[in-house]
Amino acid sequence: MTERSPEIMAAIRTLADAGVTVADYRTAMRALNPLPTWDEMSDLDKGAAIKFGMACESEGVGYATENYPCRFLEDPRLVALDKDEAARHADSVLGDEGEMYDLLGDVEYYRLYGLANNHQPTEG
Repeated sequence: MTERSPEIMAAIRTLADAGVTVADYRTAMRALNPLPTWDEMSDLDKGAAIKFGMACESEGVGYATENYPCRFLEDPRLVALDKDEAARHADSVLGDEGEMYDLLGDVEYYRLYGLANNHQPTEG
């Protein structure tokens, strides 16, 4: 678990005392700071989406989400997503089956995949 500063813990207690739920907080934060589009994502995060998309193609969405979840690597808004939210975002930016592959071409598609596949995120 991530160590939180006393200031963050005080803010969390204040929100909880006011009856703000985690879901309410996430909804408000997303409204203020929406998730990035494909063009706004880093190459590593694009690769993570592609890697997840490839797992979905070979294993099915449900199995891939449970066993090979999308793990975004750089943008804090994406890194903070739970596995279901990350799967939905990856699906939304990749578009219809094969669309992103067709747009990027073979070389770029696999370059992005390779970036994410070779990145070893730290646990925390």
